[in-house]
Order: sequence, then structure tokens, then C-alpha cells
Amino acid sequence: MADRDRLLDRRRGRPRLHDACTRRGAASNGRLALGTSGYALMAGASDPAWVGFLQSGTGAVTRTWNAKVADIYNVADFGPIGQASDSAVFQLAINAVAAASGGVVLIPAGTFAVSGLTLPGNVILRGAGKFATTLQSWYVDANVLTISGNAGGVEHLTIFGKGVNNDTGALGAASNALVVGGVENVIRSIRVWGGNYAIYVTGTDNSFYDLNTGESYSNANVATVGANWYIRCKFDHVPVGGVTDLVPFAAWAATTAYTVGKVRTTGGYALCCTVGGTSGGSAPTVKNYGINITDGSVTWQLLAPSSYNGFLLGAGAAENHFYQCDFSSAGYSNSIAVLATGSPAVSAFTDCVISSPIVITSGTLTTFNGCELAGSITINGGYTGRTIIQGNSAVNASAINVLVGANVNDFIIANNFFNGGTITVTAGTSTRYRITNNPNCIISDSGTGADRMPAAFTNSVVSPITMTTQNTVYDGPSAAQGSTGTWFASGTITVTVPAAGGVLAAKLWDGTTIIRTLAPARPTTLRIRE
Repeated sequence: MADRDRLLDRRRGRPRLHDACTRRGAASNGRLALGTSGYALMAGASDPAWVGFLQSGTGAVTRTWNAKVADIYNVADFGPIGQASDSAVFQLAINAVAAASGGVVLIPAGTFAVSGLTLPGNVILRGAGKFATTLQSWYVDANVLTISGNAGGVEHLTIFGKGVNNDTGALGAASNALVVGGVENVIRSIRVWGGNYAIYVTGTDNSFYDLNTGESYSNANVATVGANWYIRCKFDHVPVGGVTDLVPFAAWAATTAYTVGKVRTTGGYALCCTVGGTSGGSAPTVKNYGINITDGSVTWQLLAPSSYNGFLLGAGAAENHFYQCDFSSAGYSNSIAVLATGSPAVSAFTDCVISSPIVITSGTLTTFNGCELAGSITINGGYTGRTIIQGNSAVNASAINVLVGANVNDFIIANNFFNGGTITVTAGTSTRYRITNNPNCIISDSGTGADRMPAAFTNSVVSPITMTTQNTVYDGPSAAQGSTGTWFASGTITVTVPAAGGVLAAKLWDGTTIIRTLAPARPTTLRIRE
């Protein structure tokens, strides 16, 4: 029985032989004939290695128990776990699976101190659940896990890099919690917090599903220089709740009263007040996420680096697609920063929730389609790619403003509900663009290119008027223009000519053909259609 217990150890999640025999009904000699399915000693066998296994189902064949259990690797097969460091044992298990041409490495529920792990190709690291299995570097500033191979993956666990989960050690991290290289790996149902970046992606054609990320220390929560797919991921960052300030945050000040939820910056970080009071005479020492920071009678906690992006598409990033992802945090300077330079540098966001500003600096094509927005969109001057902003909507009472930099070409801004926000095209030679059907949005178009919509009118209003009510007005006479100038309208507007004999000239959108000339002495309703 001792041999059998060594072979079949309940502590490793496997039934002992006598358990199987008890379930089947042991013969007097201690052996069990093989039934329709399950475990039994094979006929004439005396060595426990010859325990037979027959899977249920038509066509199943008998295999030895040794062959059956070799299908699954558990980190506990390679040494004691739950130690001060489990890195060596975990890597042995990973290497064994890789040497067997690939498979699954199981990690039981629990928290395990590991760092510097490398996952080669065709190996899947599987925990007991996103909130059941935790890999943590504790105070060690090293990548917790690097996926270096192809067609493997990580699933059903949490990874904590340096600087989170009650890390009272040195502030911040220089290494990343998770690094994803390789090709066609699948990363799903995991939570990743901490590190320089929570996740740093260098590989291509990898797929990410159901991620939760946050609490990193670099200029972004997650960054990529690769080309990948992201589906139903929460790139959220909520280390402190109840934030009452909006970015940009003001600087910390000495001997100042602060209330709960106020955010102030010091030493390159933003701190949120969790206990109100009056600050001390010198700037507080910043500590890791979740650790209280005492400052006079005020208590702070780390909210984020003072300049912090939710997702950074960095130099070298190529084609990246995002579906139903959430980029929310009160601590984000920008939810999304697009600086992609790969080939093609496509950044496509579909049906996403985006709480903070979006900044587009470089790329081949950038699209936002059907997204919920709560921050501005800026296309920086010098951007040479194409941009499509279509079918998006503001999610709260705040207006969404879109700013297009000087000389930016090839963009479409259409069919959006921006809650009365503005769309501004900076003065320059911008051309090949369309701005259309954005209700209750004010447009200021200073582009001068020939191929654009709407095209600017010249002296469309040729007599002093006062606009009293409006349905949709995109631009109006400016103060510099006085009481005459250029304006655009869609739908029905009401204008008042203050004196008899005033003339309102309405022109077609091409700016050349007069539709009709009015000379009213009372408020006049004019319907204009494209």
C-alpha cells in the first residue's frame, strides 16, 4: 500500500488506488477487474504502475495510470510550494511541459512568491481562478512572467508585480508584471496589477480576453509595441475610490486644508485624500499603492503617476484592435495615447468605454466607432494617417470636444452625439475631410484645403442680424466679424432682422449659388438642408 500511496497522492489532487478499489469493490486479493470506466489493476499485474484506466465513451481504450497522469502537470509535482520563493519549482514544471512538446501546467489555489518566470512555446499556465491563484513578486523588482514562445498562454490567475498588494518596500518598479512576446498566444481571464507596466506587449497576433489591469508606475497602465487583439478587457485603474477632482490635478501645497477625494501632485505622482485635514509643512513621502501616507492631519494614498495613460500604443506598434474594452480611471491623463509607428499602424476601437481624453499623434489609421466617451479627442498637428470618429456618444452631461491640429488631412467626424461639444479644425492647409451630422455640436473650421465638408461660406450673412433661437448651429459670426460673417446651420433656425430692409442671403453648400434672398422686417424662419 505504501507504493500505491506514493503513486497516487491525495495531496496532489489524485485519488489513491484504494479509493478507486473501494468505489468498485475490491476482490479478496486487493485487485480490481477493469470495469466500464475508471481505475483498476490490470489482469495479472502486481506493480502499481500497471493500474489501468479506461475513459468512458464508445471507442475508449485502456491506458496505464502512469500514461494517464502524465497528461497533466502540476507545479506541486516538482517540489514543495508555498515557500519563501517558488520560482525554481514553477520553472521546473514549465520546462518539463516544454520538453514534452507542450501542454498545461496547473497551479492550485493560493498565493505564490515567484519572479523571473519564462514561458516557452506551446505551454499554457493555468490557475484555479482569476481570484483564486496569485503569482506575486513581493519586494522583488523583476518581471513576474515573460511569455517568450508561441501558441501558449496564461489563464485563470492573478499576477501582482512589484509595488502592489501591501508592498511596504521601495517605491515603484522598474520591471513589468507581465511581458507578452511571441505569436498567437492566448491570455485570458487574468488580473495583472503593479510593475513598471502592468502588461508590456512586444509580440504579434496574440489574443487577450477578459483582463483586469491597473496600479502600475510608468507612463501607462498597459503598453504595446506589437500588433494584437483585445476583447472585453478592463484596462481600469481604481486604486482609490471617491475621487472628486478632474485632471489636470493641482500641485500639493503646505498647510492647506484638504477634503476626502481631493487629488494633488507631488514628486511625479498624484495622491488622493482619504482622510481630510490640514497638510504638513513639507511634501509627503510617496508610498506604494494601498499604503497610507501621513501628511499633517491628512492621509493620502497613491492614485497614479502624475502623467499616466490607460493604454499606450508606442513606437513600433502596428495593427491593434480593441472590442468592448473599458479604459476608465479618474487617474488617467489620457485613456488612450496613440503613438504607433509600425506597418500598418492601425489602432481600431469598437464599442469601448473611454473615460478620459484620447490623444492621437502618429499612425496609419485610427478609428473610434460606437464608443462611449467622457473625454476630449485630440489629433495632434503632424499626424499623417487617416482618422475615423463615427457613431460615438457622450456618456454624461459633459460635452465632448474634438481638436484637429494644423495641416492634418484625411479624417471623418460623423454621426456622433457630443452633448453640444465643439469640433475645431486648427488654421492650416487641412484637406480631404468630412464633418457631418453631429447634432448640437459647434464647428470651427479653419482648414483651407479644397476637398472638405462643410466648405466655408464667404459673407453668407450680409446684413446685421440677431440669432434668437436655434436647432443646430455649427458656427456663427464671431466678435471679430461684428454682426456679419460666416455661419453654418442644419435644420430649422430663427433669425431676427432688427431693422426693415435688412437682407439675409442664403447660399448652397458649394458657396456659389444663392438659393433665396430674404428681406424680412420681423423674425423669419429659414429651413436649410444639405
